[in-house]
Amino acid sequence: QVLLYLDRGGFYFYEMGRPNMLSMGFLSSSVRDLDVIDIISLESQIKTFVEQSKLVPGEITIVISPNIIFEKDILITEVEKQKEAIDNFLETIPFENVASKIIPIEGGVKEIRVNEELYLSVKNGFEKLGSSVESVLPYHSLGTDTFLLNNLTVDSATLLLKKFDHLKQFSFLQNKPKVPISSAANAQGEPLPKKSSVRLYVMVGIFSVLFVILGFMLLRK
Repeated sequence: QVLLYLDRGGFYFYEMGRPNMLSMGFLSSSVRDLDVIDIISLESQIKTFVEQSKLVPGEITIVISPNIIFEKDILITEVEKQKEAIDNFLETIPFENVASKIIPIEGGVKEIRVNEELYLSVKNGFEKLGSSVESVLPYHSLGTDTFLLNNLTVDSATLLLKKFDHLKQFSFLQNKPKVPISSAANAQGEPLPKKSSVRLYVMVGIFSVLFVILGFMLLRK
């Protein structure tokens, strides 16, 4: 089991049984202001980190730091107004692909947003090297144990790893397919018809019907 604590400038990494915490800082050429600038550079950096640390593939849980989460308490209970407030909040997030979680709180909801591209890029970088990412958790999901993140040590990381099995329902990966289906293939792996081909088939079908109608009318004469 592995804990990866994703923060603004990089991540902390702890594998169960290791005597020490590891860390990797993002190069400015890879990630800047939470935005992935060069995914190839980031994946190369992760590969170097894994090789130099002599890590073996494992099951990773990513915890998202409060430093990279956008959040807002929306103290509205009326559904339509609440939805409008959530949409307005989304417009303030400066990223194209944003993952979200809504947590009920007294008098409304807490809206949580994070740059999806950042954690997915880190996730994919490790998975290309044989690891699997089981969950991506907002720090809120730790409840009263969030204080353990303030000074992450081997002992606190070990305590957190023992709790993750019960927190998967809070993951940003919840209800998402593990292997995304390519836009060029359907679930059976067969190629999907191109838009131009579909349009052609429709036109042929229409003309066929018109010819049948025309033939029927000529026969009646």
